[in-house]
Amino acid sequence: MGLPLNQCRQQFGAMDANLRSEVKGKIQEFMSKYGLDIQDVILPSFSLHYGYKSQLCATDYVLSSIAVLESGDKSRSSTDNFLEACDILQKGCTDKMEAGLSAAKLQLRSIYTQVQSFLEMHQIISAGPFLYVFVQEGTADSSYFAHPQCSIRLARFALQAHCAVSRNKRAQSLPLVLGAPLRQEEGTSLVVGIPPLDTDDERK
Repeated sequence: MGLPLNQCRQQFGAMDANLRSEVKGKIQEFMSKYGLDIQDVILPSFSLHYGYKSQLCATDYVLSSIAVLESGDKSRSSTDNFLEACDILQKGCTDKMEAGLSAAKLQLRSIYTQVQSFLEMHQIISAGPFLYVFVQEGTADSSYFAHPQCSIRLARFALQAHCAVSRNKRAQSLPLVLGAPLRQEEGTSLVVGIPPLDTDDERK
């Protein structure tokens, strides 16, 4: 999009003010090139300002809280994660909020990397009435997908990406089943199911 990488690698609030003002317009300019609609890029949301700090929106709070709730840190209990997620929702806990957002970014990067691997290795298989794919044991960042919300987001993105590149027109009308290692020492897996992309209801 013509944005300098050294600027893109910074926090949004630390970017050059002129570039910040151009980001939204540049994204909208490139949407059609990548087959994106406005609702794929811009989410309606409430926003909040803390003085001169960066603006935060409701989506930031959702992603941050989920990332903390589904933390893969084995030294922390589910109760610890829950209490920290509650702290994030309190006004003024900006440090915990920013830490949660950093964790959410890592989750999103792992989802992107895993879907890229699915496509490159042709791991999304058609079983006739549905598609299925499994996160291989020992895969980097597989611990993220031992949690339901992260696995559901992985499954949704995997299905969208597969339908975008597949020559099979039926792919849009097929649900996807995704499995991921849950507790490797017990040999258990987490399994989630996603309805077809052409299903026009709230189950998406």
